[in-house]
Amino acid sequence: MVKHLTSSLTDMTYIFDEPTIGLHPRDVRGVNELLRELRDDGNTVLVVEHDPDVIEIADHVVDIGPDAGKSGGEIVYQGTVEGLYDADTNTGRHMNHRMPIKSTFRQPTGQMTVANASRYNLQDVTVDIPAGVLTVITGVAGAGKSTLLDVFGGSSRSDQHRSIGSQYIDSIGSCYVYRIDG
Repeated sequence: MVKHLTSSLTDMTYIFDEPTIGLHPRDVRGVNELLRELRDDGNTVLVVEHDPDVIEIADHVVDIGPDAGKSGGEIVYQGTVEGLYDADTNTGRHMNHRMPIKSTFRQPTGQMTVANASRYNLQDVTVDIPAGVLTVITGVAGAGKSTLLDVFGGSSRSDQHRSIGSQYIDSIGSCYVYRIDG
């Protein structure tokens, strides 16, 4: 997209298939700006997307459904984003759905420590991860989230980074299963 923004091409049609998949929200805002700039330069921009932040910048929405597979293939709505909020479609309902903020949280039953991890872009990282709760590792693309989980999961060449007080049980792809001690 950046390459095309620096060109003087106009009256082009650009088609993007889920350009924001896997991106951090900050990066989605950047992609949205690029999409707007392509449009503002006199181009037609078509985007297949599920991210509400991208849908909301559209000038026109085409919603296909009503469901997936054999139950799909119909135009169930087309028009403005505002109209989509009122449409009784899966996408319209999704756009209106806001998760309530939790008022109570599960308490940790212990903790697991990754100590002094230095691998790829991790630089002497120490973190306590609570046990018995859902913990989300987040950050911008390339920040080291997967590397931290690789070190935690023991896929590093040595176990020097782990002192997690747990017993390794199994792995399935990049999913590691441990029994927590205590």
